[in-house]
Amino acid sequence: MFLDIEASSMKGDTGQITAIGIIKDDKTEVKFVDIPENEKEALEWLKKELEGCNLIVSWWGSGFDLPFILSRAIINGVDLHELLQIPSLDLCKFCQQNLSLANYSLREVAKSFNIKKDLEISGKDVLKLYLKAVRGDEKAKETIVNHCRDDLIVLKEIFHKLEKYINSWRDFHERKRNTQSSVKF
Repeated sequence: MFLDIEASSMKGDTGQITAIGIIKDDKTEVKFVDIPENEKEALEWLKKELEGCNLIVSWWGSGFDLPFILSRAIINGVDLHELLQIPSLDLCKFCQQNLSLANYSLREVAKSFNIKKDLEISGKDVLKLYLKAVRGDEKAKETIVNHCRDDLIVLKEIFHKLEKYINSWRDFHERKRNTQSSVKF
């Protein structure tokens, strides 16, 4: 499953989720939180979508998306502890650890890999757009949803470009782990 969120802040205790997007079984879906009171409903939707998931792929998910989701789940009384039990792959961290690039933002990595990113808004624009959207501005809502969808599509394309490297990296570390556990002193 590919996962991306949009939020009104960088911290889960001062902001909220404005959209949750996933690609699962080649189906892209973005749940927009039309009013703050519906954030719990979006988190419950995500909980259902996690059933049967064996890998979560994100961009800076370990530093933002997953901690933010867990914080908001606890605040909203939604039990999402299983999110911690599903293996996750943070493609941003993978790139930082294994590639030498000038910039590790999703936009810049996509550009380096010749992947077209349609929307050039940043996370900083989301709060302004969200405030307009909850007041009924359909274009602002559509921009947030399309931004989340665009991030997911680019994330998936970057994953496919890196897939053989990721698999090699995983195989190497699995062999290394097995070798270390079988060494006797």
